[in-house]
Amino acid sequence: MKLTCNVVRDLVGVCTDCAASEETKKAVQEHLAQCPACARYYYDYERIGRIHRASGRRPAAEMEMDYRNLSERIRRKRNTDMAATAAAIFATACVTALVFVQIVKK
Repeated sequence: MKLTCNVVRDLVGVCTDCAASEETKKAVQEHLAQCPACARYYYDYERIGRIHRASGRRPAAEMEMDYRNLSERIRRKRNTDMAATAAAIFATACVTALVFVQIVKK
């Protein structure tokens, strides 16, 4: 069974909590073997789970929300950085064009 990255990331919590079927675990493991990004996600999710279970403070559902919130904040930050870079490039191009026009007019 071929799974997409989004499906695998949705199944990570089920697999790490030992609630997934053997077929699902096998499909996820096959994807992780071929996708370094998802393998890193799985490793981080599992590591965070061990830390939370060891502390005994919060249930796994809250931990999963923490991880999803962190992922969302990282995604938003990346998008903001890309937008700022694009704006800086555009502003530089505009200034360069204005300087060029002034030089050509003289």
